[in-house]
Amino acid sequence: MCNIDYEAKYKFCESGKANLDFHKSFGIPIRDFYDGLMSVILKQITIDIFKFDEFLHDEHGDYEDDGKSMEDIVIEKYGNNALKVLERLI
Repeated sequence: MCNIDYEAKYKFCESGKANLDFHKSFGIPIRDFYDGLMSVILKQITIDIFKFDEFLHDEHGDYEDDGKSMEDIVIEKYGNNALKVLERLI
């Protein structure tokens, strides 16, 4: 049985939920960013934040040049719920 804590990291048994939440938030599947090795080591669903940063740059350009952080661009383009999903995955 998997008890879900919506403030905690995604557990392995929540992989479907993690994928659904990520897809709803960013419009793409999580598989492109899934970090299998770190997920096993940390015992939670984890993404490669560097790959995700590349995605954000491909989609939204060099937002750092405008003084924005990854957090800023995620909130601006995808909303606060997307940021919460992202925080659960890193």
